[in-house]
Amino acid sequence: MLRIYWVLRYKNINMASLIPQAHAVDIGDAFTLGEGGNKISTLTSLSALIAPLIQNMFVLAGIIFLILLVFGGVTYIMNAGSGNQEAVEKGKNALTWAIFGFIIIFAAYWTVQTVELITGVQIFNSGL
Repeated sequence: MLRIYWVLRYKNINMASLIPQAHAVDIGDAFTLGEGGNKISTLTSLSALIAPLIQNMFVLAGIIFLILLVFGGVTYIMNAGSGNQEAVEKGKNALTWAIFGFIIIFAAYWTVQTVELITGVQIFNSGL
């Protein structure tokens, strides 16, 4: 240990040069959002980042609705004639909650569209 200290001290080796340095990397130019290809580093507001995320959440909600609708329907049909009331109720509940969730998502979408129409402020910047 003493020899290492002597080598570092008397051979003028800087200890800071032995530690790896961290470098910052700008990844903003590598990723784009939306159809216009807005680069993340050029976004000027938080809404420009959130709007595409909300639009994709509506798509995801639609996919989940479809999956639950198919699952509930198949479960209901498969167990309707078997006399297993618990499985039939499971299918009914899946269908009911899928439709209820779709109504909530549908109402939220049209509420935002109504606010856009009344105020003239583009929230989604979509062409729907």
